[in-house]
Amino acid sequence: MLNRTQVMLDEQLKNNLQLIAIVKGISMSQVIRELLTPIAEKESKKTPNKDTLTARKFFDRIGTHAVSGPGDNDYDKYAYDL
Repeated sequence: MLNRTQVMLDEQLKNNLQLIAIVKGISMSQVIRELLTPIAEKESKKTPNKDTLTARKFFDRIGTHAVSGPGDNDYDKYAYDL
């Protein structure tokens, strides 16, 4: 699967990367893959996503916010055929 990512670079960094590409004889996209992708992966591992919900946390959340079952009021008798 092809995954496209847009990278915003300042002019000085862009010019330096172009020089590296010319010296190595490779394209700019190859320079980005070789140099910047490992740096980005390393940075993303430093700050894990705090919004991820593991299965353990999910079940703990469900258990603490449980709702009561059918009771003996008129709505419950109608809704649950009690």
